[in-house]
Amino acid sequence: MTDRWFLSKDAMKGLDLVSVCINTLFAIEQAGEEKKVLSEEELQNNMARGELLFKKLRVAAEGQIEKGVEVDPVIFRLVDELRKELRVTPSQLVKKLMRAEDDLNRAQASEETVKLLEKISDIAKSWTEKKVAALSSSIH
Repeated sequence: MTDRWFLSKDAMKGLDLVSVCINTLFAIEQAGEEKKVLSEEELQNNMARGELLFKKLRVAAEGQIEKGVEVDPVIFRLVDELRKELRVTPSQLVKKLMRAEDDLNRAQASEETVKLLEKISDIAKSWTEKKVAALSSSIH
């Protein structure tokens, strides 16, 4: 039973990451539109959640450079996979994440920020699919 709970909890974290990425990408798209589906408050909230995600990732990436930084293991693993996917060093990733964080703070997004959000979403989606498959097989 405990194994199923951990699988479920990890799957939910993956879904949360995907959700933040998708909502932030939608807010970025909506920010440039005249006719908006989202209210200004929703746009700001989605951008703020994306900015917070980039901040958490940046802190975790800094934890790969400096000792003594405590972060959520899921975020640390995401940073590690993101770094490998992008083929960058931890310090290069920190710089990319700082730029993305700054973009969203200004309610803007460069192409690099959009690509980072898409890559993070792809990684989290892959994890979630595996966790759901494992959870499904453990139930049946």
